[in-house]
Amino acid sequence: MRKPKAATNMVRSVTVGLVVIGLFVVGNHVWAQSNVIAPSPHIFRVKASGCPVAPEDHIQSGFRVQDQVGIVTALHGVLGCDTLVAEAGGGEKIYDELIIGQVDIRHDIAILWSDALAVDRLDGLAPIAKPASGEQDERYQIIGYPLGLATQQVTDDVQIAERAPLGNLLDDAALVAIADRDSPGIDIDVFALQTPLVPSYSGAPLVNRAGEVVGVGNSGLDLDRAEVGWAIPWDAIQLQTIARVVSSQVSWSDFRALTLLRNSPSAAIFHYDREAEATPEPPAVAAAVNLQILDEGLGANTYFVVGDDHAAVAVGDELIVLAEPIPGTEVAIALLRVTGKSPTALTAQAVLGHPQLAIRARMRVDNNLDYLSGSQLVPVYSYAAGYLLREGLVRLRPDHTSSTGDWLQVLQLERIDGEVIDALPTDTVMEITGLGREGQVAVVKLVSGSWPSNGAIVSQFVPPTPTPTATATATKTSPPPPTATATSTATPAPTVGQQVCAFSFLVLDYQRTNPIRGATVSVILGTQQDTGNTDSNGFYQSKLPCQGSQPAEARVRIFADGYISHSSRVYLLDETKVIFLDS
Repeated sequence: MRKPKAATNMVRSVTVGLVVIGLFVVGNHVWAQSNVIAPSPHIFRVKASGCPVAPEDHIQSGFRVQDQVGIVTALHGVLGCDTLVAEAGGGEKIYDELIIGQVDIRHDIAILWSDALAVDRLDGLAPIAKPASGEQDERYQIIGYPLGLATQQVTDDVQIAERAPLGNLLDDAALVAIADRDSPGIDIDVFALQTPLVPSYSGAPLVNRAGEVVGVGNSGLDLDRAEVGWAIPWDAIQLQTIARVVSSQVSWSDFRALTLLRNSPSAAIFHYDREAEATPEPPAVAAAVNLQILDEGLGANTYFVVGDDHAAVAVGDELIVLAEPIPGTEVAIALLRVTGKSPTALTAQAVLGHPQLAIRARMRVDNNLDYLSGSQLVPVYSYAAGYLLREGLVRLRPDHTSSTGDWLQVLQLERIDGEVIDALPTDTVMEITGLGREGQVAVVKLVSGSWPSNGAIVSQFVPPTPTPTATATATKTSPPPPTATATSTATPAPTVGQQVCAFSFLVLDYQRTNPIRGATVSVILGTQQDTGNTDSNGFYQSKLPCQGSQPAEARVRIFADGYISHSSRVYLLDETKVIFLDS
């Protein structure tokens, strides 16, 4: 069975770039004042054995806090492991038969419980009373068992660079990998540390000069030799109990989420012991349909697709074209939309394409959109800014100009006579909340609408400016109610070089020619968009900044309760276009 190269490359690139949990720098660097100290009995060496993801046996750190039962550690290192044992600093206490009693999945935190811990005194480190300021002149320590050492180590002079969304610290490959787990969540705020982290510092306490816990060591990156590490802020952790009683059996309250995490091969990104174990092959993706490219079609970006299973595919379905740049390893190079069907073949039009690999005859075609999750495609339409990789992630085209805080709008492809000729805006709008360090993958959240299917194309969206309150003089520019004359007299059209292009519409009932009040009108000119409602005369005017040097061309879409929606291109400036809606 062939394996999707996108997934393989994602895991491998993340493994190379992801240096996990610790404060150790290799190469020409040294430990940042890391020393053996008098061991704290409240900081633990946690040994996990029989874990579902390699390495099956590993070490990480943990600690206790005052007035709380259990040992705090990182969820990713203990989830699904057969045996968990914690040894206190100095070896005075050993807790075995540990189970996961509480979790915060989004912040990758677990609390380990046992019968012995339940009856122990509630001693431990003091948590900070208020959120850490993270000011540049403050210094912190992280204490634990880096690289699985048997003795506690302390790293001094740890600085918090900023408190920022995790996604902003990741390269694009790591962003996709961790987003697929959603533990830790890519949109959570973390402490970006100026000191890198290494394995086995997972779950180690980050403490201030007063010895108070301000965070939990979680992960680190090595990006082009500019090391980045982060910790989970203590004040952000929100625990939920998943064990009803302290016993050897765990009753999951969030079984599905934890099961998916436990069985996910993406957990390998958190281990960096041996490359062979840290880069497991992803599971093979089963072929869903037996199809292949026959030849190029008659229209632009169209192709004929044939195969035994073509009868099971319908017009409007989406297909993935797969290539083998490395023999035996497949990679998605295009997303096709089926536009026509005959007894022997399908006609499909490319929506996304690969910047280097062309579609050729006999390439395999599948309808499994999972291949898109790690793809690096580009929309074939120049007006599209990117496409949805999965919920919460958008891959942007290489020449994009988007930044954090910008909005994106999902586009719906429109077909005429079987050919995709346009992409019209939908009510699904997303806001970019973060960008990977390479700038090609954006973390997004919904502003309106619902998540579309993977591969949906998006464009830049400018939120509409609130319409000023009408004044007495504003009524002078309104058109008269419709009469026997169907269209208004055209005024000379200005060129695009002018600052504003005014598009006016008169929306009428097709049967009765009455004005339709309150119809929603959406006008798009380049990357600008304006949305509003018709007045009591059925009139709406949109004024948008003009762009370029060609005659202005806008796209308009109109919705009204009880009527069929309308969409078209508009070339008229400073002229009222009459549009009839049929019920």
